[in-house]
Amino acid sequence: MLCNRATESSELITEMLTQRQQRLNKQFREEISDIILREMNDPRLRMVTISEVRIDADLAQAIVFISVSPQTPQEDRRHRLDSLSVIIRAAGFIRSQLGKRLHLRRIPELHFKLDNSQERGDRILNLLDQINQEPQHDE
Repeated sequence: MLCNRATESSELITEMLTQRQQRLNKQFREEISDIILREMNDPRLRMVTISEVRIDADLAQAIVFISVSPQTPQEDRRHRLDSLSVIIRAAGFIRSQLGKRLHLRRIPELHFKLDNSQERGDRILNLLDQINQEPQHDE
């Protein structure tokens, strides 16, 4: 009986933590997006979107996934890397602005990564289109 209560209590704590993390992830995503839009005047960041934030349970680290809309196909990779570089260099500024906006004891260290999910999705759709365009052979 005691073991069941402990398990239920542990599951409740895990569920609450998950809800808190989800809420913080969303709030950080919105605030970081706003900081980039309103506080940073670098033209390389015009096409940057914060697609996801994943904060550790102890609020020590946060992974911030960014996507960069391509300007032209030829400059796509270079532009994405330039935008990522600018954001990485501004991580301290972004973190300090988060500290002013959010009233938390600890603001996590920010780690920025490119979100390649859009490119992977496009590549899969292209492959499916190629498969559908191949002539079907009945045996």
